[in-house]
Amino acid sequence: MADCSSALDSTRASLETVIGPRLDNVYATIMGHAAPGAKIVVVGYPREFSSSSCFGSFGVSATERTKANQLADALDGVIATHVARAGVGLTYKSAISSFLSHAVCSSTPWLNGLNLFNTTESYHPNKAGHSAGYLPLVRAATG
Repeated sequence: MADCSSALDSTRASLETVIGPRLDNVYATIMGHAAPGAKIVVVGYPREFSSSSCFGSFGVSATERTKANQLADALDGVIATHVARAGVGLTYKSAISSFLSHAVCSSTPWLNGLNLFNTTESYHPNKAGHSAGYLPLVRAATG
């Protein structure tokens, strides 16, 4: 199995140049179509992995898990910066702290681990992640 460490590092290093302008474009488009006074909440990505390993992290080394979490942190910062630049009407809510003890391989994961039968579900929020992780973030911002 190939190690993805260098790809994770290079993705993290290029986040601003690759997705920064795209985020600006998306946020400007959203704001251009939003109803007056609309509350628009942008939620971030959580760290995927805990420090433990389990079947859900099969094939992902400890180094790759660490680098994937570093990528999530960097992405969190880039998204927050571009939401702030977009101005009034957009609110950013980081998912990092909400999901911290609910990563893949935790005792109560809010993220799916590796799913060999449905790989599109792998490493995405599960039902609990949406209801207990993301929903409170959105409710707090739209209160």
